[in-house]
Amino acid sequence: MYNSPKNEDKLKERYLLLKRIFEGLTLLAIGKDLGDDYCARFDERGYDSNYNYFNEDEVVKRLANILTDEQLLNISEKYKDKLSTYWSFLGRYYTYDPEKRRLLLESSWDRIREEIHSVYRSVGESVYGILKAFLELKKDWTYWSSCKYNPLLFRAEELIGTSRGLKKALDGLRAKGIVSLHKGDIEIPPELVPLIKEVIEEIDRLRAFEAVTPALKQEAIEVPEDIFDTVIGYDDVKKLFLMSLKAEKPTHILLVGPPASAKTVMLLEISRLKDAFYLLGGSTTKVGLIDQLFNLRPKYILLDEADKMSREDYTALLSLMETGIVKETKHGKTREMILLARVYAACNIEKNLPPEILSRFQFKLHFRPYTKEEFIEVSRRVLTMREGVDEEFATYISNRVAELSRDVRESIGIARLAKTKSEVDFLLNLKRKYAPFGYKVEGK
Repeated sequence: MYNSPKNEDKLKERYLLLKRIFEGLTLLAIGKDLGDDYCARFDERGYDSNYNYFNEDEVVKRLANILTDEQLLNISEKYKDKLSTYWSFLGRYYTYDPEKRRLLLESSWDRIREEIHSVYRSVGESVYGILKAFLELKKDWTYWSSCKYNPLLFRAEELIGTSRGLKKALDGLRAKGIVSLHKGDIEIPPELVPLIKEVIEEIDRLRAFEAVTPALKQEAIEVPEDIFDTVIGYDDVKKLFLMSLKAEKPTHILLVGPPASAKTVMLLEISRLKDAFYLLGGSTTKVGLIDQLFNLRPKYILLDEADKMSREDYTALLSLMETGIVKETKHGKTREMILLARVYAACNIEKNLPPEILSRFQFKLHFRPYTKEEFIEVSRRVLTMREGVDEEFATYISNRVAELSRDVRESIGIARLAKTKSEVDFLLNLKRKYAPFGYKVEGK
């Protein structure tokens, strides 16, 4: 009997990996190196003393059970010249690059999932038809999986009610390496089958979401007449935000630029709306973000410093931005909801955001830094219109803060503490004294 690993899915994937990247006699040699009693019965040609040839499937099963990930990496280096130079592997736990003959303990699924959704967004329902038909027609996923071309297209047409776009969907999936054509058969790597089942479920939920969207149409929102009055210029961007706020379906907007620009002020203005949720990317966690989405059910998610989130944190937003679905599985229990939320984000450097997050934003706008004069005017407006500071004191604070920063949040912080000009001077001198060595004013 074999030792049963805790993760059966990983065991199955390891079995597929070994069978894919190693030839039979190499697997036998590996088993002999590891001291497996079955493999020890056979010589280097694969025969035992009675000239019986070894059972390759038996060897693969044994190795899949006894190898640790560390041993697997070591073996892939030791037998590197024996590794496949043709077949890749795109698993949840393992990734293999045949060109480099390199095995990684990394998942390919996030990338493949995004690529399937990318083709779906581009081509539409035909992608759903192709993948669902494949799952229906092919039941045996033990090693390699293929379906005949014509029966697959026929079943896909039955599922979606039209043949339009099916060939384009196949071409799109082939270009991403998700399916391949071989001698008239359509093939999908078996390690991707569990992922494709998940994606089908996601698309099913997306289809359901689209069906119920009219019933979930957001109530007419009340936008303050003075919204964005603190922002100098950018009338076209203000109009875009107003269109997005009032649209029936969500659109997501990303503002990119240095700290000394209008992007944060834009988000702060929208934060005045009912059901808005403002957060800093560097101070949130995936668990905390999901909990707050379920608890608050915001209509507007305002994510400042989005480029400072960890990669794990971004996954909490991906499904929401694409499908409107928030889902979490924890301790064996799953909770899920539909949330018609717009995501308005700001960041300093666009390239620091993962490509799959960037692709979710329909509008990506780049802002220039404020000049000193523009900052003083914006700061003065924010303090008088949003913080209730009198005109003279707001002007003093804004002028003094401009000597040190172009961040309107610093003006707000000073205004909330200082009651006199001397207290303003004290707080700014404190900031200057403990500023990082070599600090320069933003925008200068």
